[in-house]
Amino acid sequence: MASSSSSSDSANLVDVFNTRAKATMSPRVHLKDLKPKRKYKIAAFKEVSVPKTGRAVIAIIEVPEKSGEGELQHDCFLPRRFTSILTPERIEEYNKNPDLCLRYLGIGDHREFIVKLIK
Repeated sequence: MASSSSSSDSANLVDVFNTRAKATMSPRVHLKDLKPKRKYKIAAFKEVSVPKTGRAVIAIIEVPEKSGEGELQHDCFLPRRFTSILTPERIEEYNKNPDLCLRYLGIGDHREFIVKLIK
């Protein structure tokens, strides 16, 4: 009787595990890995909950493929100082008509990542 239950549990584990076989997020790119002064089109913003820090905002940006053919969307976490500006309402409104780009400018005097939104 125990083996029937055990095989049922194993099958259930396989099914549950395999539902997560593919990532639900886009590939990630860190701000520091972006090319300075380059414009990256922002396809959308989204908010996520991070266990240690709470609410975070991700910019889904279009990054050119290494082959030079096309662009791939990557998730890029924005610094926490932008979470109060990018409210759920602003994110929803922006995502209706995405028209901005993200520009990484480098690391500041206080070791902060400097980024700007541009048209």
